[in-house]
Amino acid sequence: MFFSEGMDLSWLEAWWIWSAVAIALGTVLWARRQKKVYRRLAKSDDAKLAHLRARWETAPTPGERRAIEILLAHVDSLQARWFLDAGQLNAWEVSRTMVSGMAAAYHPDSEDPLTRARIGPMLTGFLRLKDALLELTRMPGMGGLLQLRLRHIETLQNAWQKKKAWDNSTLGKFARRWNVYFIMKWATNIARCGDALFWLFKSGGFVLYDIAFKRMLVRWYLALGEVALEVYGGPDRRPQLPDDEVLEDLDDLEEPKVELADFPPEVRAIVEKSRRELLLATKTLTWKEIEQIDRQLVKDIAANYHPEAEQPLKEATLLDCLLSLSRMCESLSSLKDRKVISKVLDLRLSHLLKIKRVADTVLDSQWFDYLKKYKVGEAVKYSTLAYKTFKRGNPGVLFKDIAYTVAREGGKRWLALYIHGKVAREADRVYSLAPLNTEN
Repeated sequence: MFFSEGMDLSWLEAWWIWSAVAIALGTVLWARRQKKVYRRLAKSDDAKLAHLRARWETAPTPGERRAIEILLAHVDSLQARWFLDAGQLNAWEVSRTMVSGMAAAYHPDSEDPLTRARIGPMLTGFLRLKDALLELTRMPGMGGLLQLRLRHIETLQNAWQKKKAWDNSTLGKFARRWNVYFIMKWATNIARCGDALFWLFKSGGFVLYDIAFKRMLVRWYLALGEVALEVYGGPDRRPQLPDDEVLEDLDDLEEPKVELADFPPEVRAIVEKSRRELLLATKTLTWKEIEQIDRQLVKDIAANYHPEAEQPLKEATLLDCLLSLSRMCESLSSLKDRKVISKVLDLRLSHLLKIKRVADTVLDSQWFDYLKKYKVGEAVKYSTLAYKTFKRGNPGVLFKDIAYTVAREGGKRWLALYIHGKVAREADRVYSLAPLNTEN
């Protein structure tokens, strides 16, 4: 018998009660400790916000002032909310919107403000973003949150969308009008005031989502915004186009190699097929087309490791994505040490995207004739050869413009191959780490 004479509780029941009390007390103490940690982080972020506001007051141009306002508005809006909605959970889209707005503030007359980025600060900024991403993975109390998969975050987004649909329905409007939510919330809290398990999960959930995730997003937007201020600000120097010598530097660039033997056979086939799309393209590839090739590569690799998942891309964990992005940022930042890149650090991306009409004719008629003939991937060397051939036959053309455009197109193909190899490596690394199942 578990019951003793004269006692209402068995020893097993007493053990469960005291265990529950210990767990509840431990949770409360843990939550208090975590809140102190996040308060320290918040103070650090508040110091950065104060610095930004001081910079706004002394901003030399209206563009910089407006860019700072956009950054502050994003952060203040995030900190003012008790709960994160579906839009704020989509950090990638919010980041792009914020940077686009800041770029437009600096360059309101530009058709594509994002391309007004200064190359030197941008490459340096990638290194700062790498450090910021690694810092996010080391934030205290983030272990559980970082193990969430992207599909879990999407589930939260879908829940918010359903909530909005309910709020806009006739019944939802009625419930809001008569404060049904408020009454039910407090009735539930009062009824469960003695339920230790209920308050344990309520406190833990508050710390995890409302404090931890929101603090992580605030720190990310601050880091990204500070980089954007440097990348899109600064003086607009008259671009000095590369001369013929830049082609010699391009010749010295080795074609980006990918160790295909390091990939599993199935992934190796995927990477080879995708890489050939870049190598054998017989027309000028836009950055949008290059991005589509890279996105499809990631999708195919994810599907290889998660064939039964409805959305294989969503099987990656938040931690793996952050670490992968940090490695990509480091790889892109290292480009500034290459000789040919060092000659264009003072230019903006828009300067490299300008196309001379006469140079387009050359590229269409000369450069791609070589690519079609040889069907190989050494785009830089063949672009140089096309330029030299054209120069011999057309001595009256502005060589500098031609050299510049050939360098731009050849360099773009080289950079596309470089990024493609990094994307393949990171996609294989991220999705091979995830278990091969789709259980929630």
